[in-house]
Amino acid sequence: MATPTGLPAHRRNDYKASPVRRVGNHDQRRQLAIEKQREKRAALIASARSPSVDLAALSASAPDEPYGSPFSPSSDDEPSFSHPTTAVEDGGPVIVMLPDAATTPGRASKPKRRKSPFANQIMYAEEADLADLPRDLLDGTTYVARAPIPRGKRCLAVTAPNASGNTTQVALHSRVSGRTLLRFPSTSLPPSTVLDVILPSDYSTTGLLYVLDILQWHKQNVGSCDVEMRCWWLTSNIPPLPAPPAPSVFTHPTHLVPVPSLPTTALADVLAPASERDGILLYVREASYEAGSTPLALWVPAVKVEDFARSVGLLVPTAGEGEAVINMET
Repeated sequence: MATPTGLPAHRRNDYKASPVRRVGNHDQRRQLAIEKQREKRAALIASARSPSVDLAALSASAPDEPYGSPFSPSSDDEPSFSHPTTAVEDGGPVIVMLPDAATTPGRASKPKRRKSPFANQIMYAEEADLADLPRDLLDGTTYVARAPIPRGKRCLAVTAPNASGNTTQVALHSRVSGRTLLRFPSTSLPPSTVLDVILPSDYSTTGLLYVLDILQWHKQNVGSCDVEMRCWWLTSNIPPLPAPPAPSVFTHPTHLVPVPSLPTTALADVLAPASERDGILLYVREASYEAGSTPLALWVPAVKVEDFARSVGLLVPTAGEGEAVINMET
């Protein structure tokens, strides 16, 4: 049974009632998560000379699986900006410190397929609870907004050198299982780069691939940086979108588009209804990128944007008419 938000009832209940994930109010969970990240960041700096996993080699050797289309029905089709479908331990900056897959001890059984190193590496936000919104949400100093979030399939993009040496090979991996969805060449991305991306269903006509976040750039761990640094890195290193190409059919994405980043004081600029908008993401400024669900990010799905705006004072009803107008005094 689905709820008014369009989510299955059992997943909707998980947002509200899980005693493990929802300890205290949001401000308390956020502060605990920030302190935990600070400790992990210090440990990461202390172990900076430890060998890291060669992601390019992992991605290049990952077998392609029969999938038909990146948009074939799968477990990855569930909502992709809040809780994952598979439980994930809280982790620090991911990818660079990925552990080797381990075999589970126990009695002999049928050989198990080795888990993809790209499975469940996406960072998920808590869905915004309109009754428990952070008090400092709109002060412009605590949160950064990524909006509007386009509709599409959320994936992990990993690059590796091509045999020719003139381009890199981009592999899009599904966010839950890590299976390979697409492989294609790129001249704009260096090898050993890992991006959190959104593949729109109409990429074959637009050629677009939206970049939501960055974990690694040319072997450089960027996921351990704060949100503003990651946003700056994306806009500084991904070339501007050229003039729209003539109408044609694309076999793969050809143009990278960073999702806009803006201060929460400018949220009124992205509240207009849009059919292609999936929602709004709100990141704590000093948060690192980490796998799994975290209170350091809030997800406002499109169906809740107007109610969210009213809750924070950005939309108010017009007296006698019941219409919504922007309140620019907040």
